[in-house]
This record gives sequence, structure tokens and C-alpha cells, in this order.
Amino acid sequence: MKRVHEALHDAYEKAKDNVKPGVKFIDVENEIKKILEKYNYEKYYLTGFAHGVGLLVEEDPITTILSAQRQYKVSENMVLAFIHAPLMIPGIGSLKCEDTFLVRSDGVEPLTEYKCDFFGS
Repeated sequence: MKRVHEALHDAYEKAKDNVKPGVKFIDVENEIKKILEKYNYEKYYLTGFAHGVGLLVEEDPITTILSAQRQYKVSENMVLAFIHAPLMIPGIGSLKCEDTFLVRSDGVEPLTEYKCDFFGS
């Protein structure tokens, strides 16, 4: 489970570093997949790392459910929650760390932050 946590933490940090106005969701998704491939966990990940947050808890873009929305570009002032999809490892369990961010011109600003550091990483 510690290795699963490390992989998800690295993917979470990669998403935080790459979500910026003008970037396509699929491009961030591809960077996340590279991280998970390094750990050999890509087959345990449900594609679609983010969803919008507004009047509803989950709203467009919902990249997990609506695959076409993975082609959308991130826009300034979007409120997004990620990493939405958990890693689900048979025999170990599931791990998910999801926070909400406001997209600024130069990156993301955390609106919520849950310290997902079960193992001190």
C-alpha cells in the first residue's frame, strides 16, 4: 500500500504542476499515466483525473465519464477537483486523494487540502 500511495502522490503532484489555462485535460492525463506506468499501476487506474466543481459537486468537464471532455482545454477561473479516479489494486484496496483547485493564470490555487500523507511522504 505504501508503494500505491507513492504512485498516487507523484501523479497528484504532476497534475498540480501541469494544470494551467490552455492545457488540454488529455495532456495532463497522459502525464499521469506515465507516472503510473513507472510504478506498473496503469491498469488499475480509471482514466479521467478531474471534474468541474460549481453549483453541483461534479459538473463539466467530467473527464472520467465523458471521454470527449478530455479534449477540452483548462480555462482560467475554472474550479476543478483532482485526482478524481482512485487506484484500485486487487488484494490491497483502493486509494484516492482528491482536492479542489481554482485555476489561475499561472497554475492552480488549492481551495481544499487534505494531507494524504499516510506514510510520511
